[in-house]
Amino acid sequence: MDLMTVLTEWSARLSGLLWGNPLTLIILLGTGLYLTVRMGLVQIRGFRHAIGLISGRYDRRSDDGQITHFQALSTALSATIGTGNIAGVATAITLGGPGDDSLTGAALTAHAFSGPLGQYGAMIVGFGLALFAYSTIIAWPYYGDRSAYYLFGERAVLPYRILFTLLVAVGAAVPLNLVWNIANTTNILMALPNLLGLILLAGLVNKLKNEYFSRPQTPTR
Repeated sequence: MDLMTVLTEWSARLSGLLWGNPLTLIILLGTGLYLTVRMGLVQIRGFRHAIGLISGRYDRRSDDGQITHFQALSTALSATIGTGNIAGVATAITLGGPGDDSLTGAALTAHAFSGPLGQYGAMIVGFGLALFAYSTIIAWPYYGDRSAYYLFGERAVLPYRILFTLLVAVGAAVPLNLVWNIANTTNILMALPNLLGLILLAGLVNKLKNEYFSRPQTPTR
């Protein structure tokens, strides 16, 4: 058994342990419920105001910032929506099945799409994959770039960029399942400090929220 096979099996076990553990679901749902109550159901009570914000009713040219509220929302949701779309397609293929267990990854998806769409199915998957890969390889490293700058200063940015570029080449050469296993593991581990930060900062965020809604909100149009 070669090294890549061993790493793929071990990473699959670790990923399955983290994602298949009921404690993970409890932590995620529990944090969401806690924040919902702590913020006073702001996602429901402030929904109408949020629609006004992203529609530009409160935009002022004199305000600080280089993007609109709608552009900020689009940036924040882009990766989440993209991941949700991919997960939805994967779930549909898993439940329905394209009829070929020998395929994995993009080839499996292309095969499934080719059933009802013919040759255009594979073209759609290939085009979508290219766009998603390009947008991801631009957006995700930027998050790390800014995090490295925030944590360690300007001196850490160039080494981070070099390391990321090298890992892109490594990721293209190793087995696909190993890449996905590592990605799944790091994603769930990344959630832990984020959840902890949300809980610890909930009081401050709630205070800022109350201060914001206590001010007069006058639409500009």
